[in-house]
Amino acid sequence: MHHNLVGRFNSEQSARRYVISLLAGFELSPDARRILDWHVHRRPQLIARSAANAQATIVAAIGHTVIVQTARDPDSVRQMSTMMWQLGGRVFCCDSRSAASIGLVAGIGPRDTTRLRWSELTCALARVGRFTRRGFVFYGVLETTGTEPSPSGLDAQLGRLAEICDAHGAVLAAEIDPNTQPDAVDTAVHSPLATRRERLWARFPSPEQAVATASAIDAKLTVAGRFMVVEGMPICPRLGWQVQRNGGTAHVIRGDEVRLELTLQQSNGSRAGSSAAGSSADRVAVELERCLAAGSTVRVSGGPGVLRGSIGTNQIGAAVVAAFEIARRHRLDLELEAMPIAPLPASLIRVAQEIRSVHARGTHREQTSDGSAGPVWSIRRPRSSITVAGRRLGS
Repeated sequence: MHHNLVGRFNSEQSARRYVISLLAGFELSPDARRILDWHVHRRPQLIARSAANAQATIVAAIGHTVIVQTARDPDSVRQMSTMMWQLGGRVFCCDSRSAASIGLVAGIGPRDTTRLRWSELTCALARVGRFTRRGFVFYGVLETTGTEPSPSGLDAQLGRLAEICDAHGAVLAAEIDPNTQPDAVDTAVHSPLATRRERLWARFPSPEQAVATASAIDAKLTVAGRFMVVEGMPICPRLGWQVQRNGGTAHVIRGDEVRLELTLQQSNGSRAGSSAAGSSADRVAVELERCLAAGSTVRVSGGPGVLRGSIGTNQIGAAVVAAFEIARRHRLDLELEAMPIAPLPASLIRVAQEIRSVHARGTHREQTSDGSAGPVWSIRRPRSSITVAGRRLGS
């Protein structure tokens, strides 16, 4: 199993500090240590690989963004995510899959538009992959082959782009998108800009942990079983850290519409012939549609034992509650995962914002001089509004 993390910090120094702290806990090969030292002292980017074995890990700090791809166990991945929130980062992607191949979303732009030789940069990028230019920024998605040493590995692709940027006085910004193909960038670059609306999606081992965490958060939020959605406010690192230290996992979803992936399966305690065994995909889909706002899309498939589906909606809180209530009514176990319905445009916007911020400054400069992560740890909000499985607990 391969796990992918993307986090964004408020300064380059904080991003590098996270990577260095992470690597300090790994057994690095001599080659990886030389790569680490070389990148620390010679480039703004910090790219390193742990020893190539069954738990190989690649970590990279590209500007304000940290990318992690690892074959380590889920507990180790959760610790990486927790430390990301704790050090002032915000996790935007926390994905696990059997396939190692993922898309590397990259943006390359000028530090100084008057000095950059556009034709030379265009030719250099064409030798690496397919890039589309919009304004002063080149966008591309490169396919990578995972954590094993390879010319198309994540660290190799990042290193190749970093060398091009060094040679041409350009700026590199990057993220990973596990579901994006290289040819998708042409359409996404010219799509309408994604909204700045953000939610925090959180999952916990138990409903009790979810309710306990919710009671300590002043925000509009919804809790349904083990799942929690926070919305209606900027998502600061403190929120994610509260979730993680209480046993949950959290990541930020950006965009108006969200895709909710659900799995419903027969509970261990259900008897044959019970409502769980008699549940059909069509029946569950109809019940979900009745609970959701107009414009939501519902797809459910599978047999009586296991149903899988997806919900596309701009009201994720209502969708989570609806899925939870239907699972309880049919005595089915529920598993949920939430993600942006169109993740690539949101990734491209974050990439473009970083390049523009560097261009505006004229050079990479740290936003904090004391090495602190600098997150906003205390935000006072109006009294929270908490919905637990459809019941309003606060006002």
